[in-house]
Amino acid sequence: MADNRKSHRIIFRRQVLINNLIGATGLDLSISGIYIHTGRHFITGSIVNIALPLDNVKLELKARVQHSKHGVGMGLEFMDLKNEQKRVLADFIKRHIEEITSEKSDERKKALIIDENDAARRLYRSKLVLEGFTVFEAEDSAAAMAKIETEKIDVVVYMSGGEGFGLLSSIRQMPGMEKVPILVVSAKSSPGASEAAVQAGATEFMAKIFTSPVKLAERIKARLKYS
Repeated sequence: MADNRKSHRIIFRRQVLINNLIGATGLDLSISGIYIHTGRHFITGSIVNIALPLDNVKLELKARVQHSKHGVGMGLEFMDLKNEQKRVLADFIKRHIEEITSEKSDERKKALIIDENDAARRLYRSKLVLEGFTVFEAEDSAAAMAKIETEKIDVVVYMSGGEGFGLLSSIRQMPGMEKVPILVVSAKSSPGASEAAVQAGATEFMAKIFTSPVKLAERIKARLKYS
């Protein structure tokens, strides 16, 4: 579902139905697909039927499972869309973009998740969206810096990877980012890695193996409360 990054995506907190049997909660929607929260597990690559409740119509579509995390959610890519289905989807998204993006936007905390892995970003993003955050994603340092320049970010989640912790120092030097909480979620768990992250500007270091989406959301809310 990589194409979703290039198309308009809206928050879609509505109940959807999979295979006319399984209920799930929508998270975000685009013309290419949808990300949903469900307690069920689906095999990557499997095909499902999904019913979307739009404003005045229930749109029934076929979709392919792009990725699925048991108990968290899954990304679906729409398949074989007919022209009329595309039109209905596009019209719905167009009507709701302005409403969704402006709805109490000044009251919603904004989180930026930085990770080169799309599936990992969306795993944590789904929980934060459910918690009421506006969530932005960046796959590298250039995208992260560009987003910080255009949005007032309240918290940064950095999944350390090949770029190391150098980006954290650059973020700290940007106007308004001096005291913004930066939580590092790293596959590295050594004391040396933790110390390096804090020295570079991290507020908190968390080992990825022990950091579920629920745990991350709890720590973010705690940091924002006392920041």
